[in-house]
Amino acid sequence: MNKRLVVFISAILLAALACSFGGSTDLGGADVLFQDDFSSTGSGWDRDDWENGLTDYANDAYRIYVKQPQYDIWALVDKSLPGDVKIEVDATKTSGPDVNLFGVICRYSENPDAQTFDFYYLVVGSDGYAAIILIDDSQSNLLTETFTTDVVNPNSPNHISAVCNGSSLVLSVNGQQVLSAEDSTVASGDVGLVAGTFDEANVDVSFDNFVVTQP
Repeated sequence: MNKRLVVFISAILLAALACSFGGSTDLGGADVLFQDDFSSTGSGWDRDDWENGLTDYANDAYRIYVKQPQYDIWALVDKSLPGDVKIEVDATKTSGPDVNLFGVICRYSENPDAQTFDFYYLVVGSDGYAAIILIDDSQSNLLTETFTTDVVNPNSPNHISAVCNGSSLVLSVNGQQVLSAEDSTVASGDVGLVAGTFDEANVDVSFDNFVVTQP
């Protein structure tokens, strides 16, 4: 297990930040399950600022700012969706270190009695890192990882596409597939956004054009 993954596993268990129902203009496609261009601050995503981070609408986009090292923050749609989804979003690191992570979540669910959660992370970093990770009973399990330095734009928008379809998990960046994995541990749940830090703090990521469709 490499050092970066060890830090990631430590970070992922530190924080969960959920949001309430979100919504926006219908794209008009029959397969669109949910979408938000963040032009309306009333679409339901979380708006909070505390010692570890910030989540809020900003400049017709959605902002996740992680103030602490080795820390992750995610925001959820809190909407009833099928387990098989394709999630697309445009993500831009606006400031902070290139050793970071940002991307999407699928099939998020919680067990309030056990105080645990399950989901899949499909993420990239500004330095080209990419990973698909299973969170099972709040424990991290790396399914696959790679470096894609010729695909990720460090300081300009990246179009992230994540498909969670049956046991198939596929991550694409800027139109190029970078990772795939097979896993059937988590069958259904919420979708959302995530950003995180490793050894350096103050990662600031802007998300726009969030769309969930049938795969």
